[in-house]
Amino acid sequence: MTWSDRDYLEFWAVPGESREAWLAGRFPTGVPGHWWMFVLESARADLSRFKATDVAGRQRSVDFAVEVIELAARRNQISGCRAAALLARLWQATRKWDDWDRLPAILAADEIAARALASFPLTQQEALDEAERRRAGLVAGEGWYTPGGPPFSAPPAEDRRAQGLVEIEETLGHLEPLAESVADASVRRRLSTWLSLRERFDIGEEAARAGREALARPDQPPDGVEP
Repeated sequence: MTWSDRDYLEFWAVPGESREAWLAGRFPTGVPGHWWMFVLESARADLSRFKATDVAGRQRSVDFAVEVIELAARRNQISGCRAAALLARLWQATRKWDDWDRLPAILAADEIAARALASFPLTQQEALDEAERRRAGLVAGEGWYTPGGPPFSAPPAEDRRAQGLVEIEETLGHLEPLAESVADASVRRRLSTWLSLRERFDIGEEAARAGREALARPDQPPDGVEP
């Protein structure tokens, strides 16, 4: 058994009110970001293995996953936007079950969509402006993707607007499957508007071509490895 598997089983077994203390003891200098992702992916995998008759097991798994997401968000280790995206993924994982009344209220499509919309770090116009800036930078070779760097590398952490657009794009991808299940007319309309902007966030063929040409350069290290 790996250390991560042991961590997952131990964390699962710790009572909810004691998990903050467990984390402080296990990670005195701070919980690594990848650890949260591992725990959440493990919880989603567990959920998919439950049989239809094991309602109690499914309920415990869903409650645990929700608590982990909320705990990570409270500790500011994931953004509100990322938390909403994770809840949307969890909502998708529960779709094969029929007993919706057993799901926590936080996993209602309306709740997830409203939470995501409230947490987007950019307005629609700011997101469109940032998409245009990214597009122009990529075409000019001055964007956060540059020849010689890791292919399709993430924007620098200090570039908050670029990071914000990436978070919004990722979250919208997870919200799209639940859009038709949103009952509140206002929330549904706002979500629909955001979803309609996704094509306008795309980098476009010219920027994509510039990226492909950069990757094909002889001095481009393979797989982003420094020469």
